[in-house]
Amino acid sequence: MNKNALRNRLRQIRRAEFESHDEGTAALRFLRPPEVLVKKLPEGAAIGFYRSRTSEAPTIRYAEFFHERGHTLALPWAAHARDGITFREWKNPFDDEELEKDPYGGVQPTSDAKEMIPAVIFVPGLGFTANGDRIGRGGGHYDRWLAENRDTIAIGMAWDPQIVDSLPLDEHDQHMDYIITPTKLYERS
Repeated sequence: MNKNALRNRLRQIRRAEFESHDEGTAALRFLRPPEVLVKKLPEGAAIGFYRSRTSEAPTIRYAEFFHERGHTLALPWAAHARDGITFREWKNPFDDEELEKDPYGGVQPTSDAKEMIPAVIFVPGLGFTANGDRIGRGGGHYDRWLAENRDTIAIGMAWDPQIVDSLPLDEHDQHMDYIITPTKLYERS
């Protein structure tokens, strides 16, 4: 199966899993990061998140958790959809007033927010393997950013059915250090 066909199939799987929960239950599935993962992250590390769209695994509760523990937070930022992403400071995950529309139809920090390189980022995806392989939407934004910031800890967020046995990978595809689902934490071996 080619990557585009696989992406379409994984979108269907992700959407079906998301729709099998009501909105409140979906958020509760990712209420707090697993303590075993929290202990593996650098103390006080700046952490990058994504704002989940439609059926993506939600990160807002994780962002609130780390914010309450004093971590500096960041979100991806891009001037245009064709541009790569950077990360900019996200001061308060409890309030969207500091956010503006992004070129992809979501939200991002304002252009005057402080640019930063998080030590840890949570990464969306369409599919993952237990060993940290990832396939995204096809834009390559996270892969390029991770290739330039190799010391950053990458954590994939997924629903359980998004974990598959194998994925077709290209040379530029970056691996996740960890993947979190509602029922399991996977660590790259």
